[in-house]
Amino acid sequence: MRRPLATVIATLLVGVIAACGGGTPAKTVTLATVGDSGVSGTATLTDAGGGQTKVVITAEDNLNPDMPTFIEKGTCAARVKEPGFTLSDIRDGASTSTIAVSMADLTATPYHIQVHSGPEDFSLSACGDIK
Repeated sequence: MRRPLATVIATLLVGVIAACGGGTPAKTVTLATVGDSGVSGTATLTDAGGGQTKVVITAEDNLNPDMPTFIEKGTCAARVKEPGFTLSDIRDGASTSTIAVSMADLTATPYHIQVHSGPEDFSLSACGDIK
C-alpha cells in the first residue's frame, strides 16, 4: 500500500519535533560583563524533553580555568537568594549542562544565569536574564 507523500512528510515531522523536545524554540541569553571582569558570552537553552533543559554556554575573555555557573530565581538586577540549578563550570570558554526543569517552567518566572570568577573567588563575573 502506498502512502501519499504528504502523510509520509507529516509523520517524519512529528518524529523530528518529538525528538527535539516538543518544538519549544531555543532561547539565547546574553551574558553581560559585571564590573571590570571582562567576561561576557551567551547561553543557549533548548528543551531537552522529559521536563529537562539543555544549557550551552560560551564565554569570551575567560582567563579563569574553572568558572562556577548557576541558574537562580530573580533577575540580574534583583537576585533572589534561593537555591536554583547548578550548571557545569565553564572551562576553556564553554559549558554544557542538562538540568531538571522544563523550558516552560524556566521561562514562566524570572530566572537568571550567574557566572562566577572561580571556585576560590566567588565574585560575579557575568550575568544574563532568562526572559
